[in-house]
Amino acid sequence: MQLLDSGKLAPRFIGPFTVTERHGSAYTLELPPDMRLHPTF
Repeated sequence: MQLLDSGKLAPRFIGPFTVTERHGSAYTLELPPDMRLHPTF
């Protein structure tokens, strides 16, 4: 039986991350480049 990489076993919580900037109510985080997420939330 072949195991497929479905992402179901991926870690749910990763971090904590460093806050690099604050823009009003938004924060920019220092994220690893392999996360492929926009760093401002």
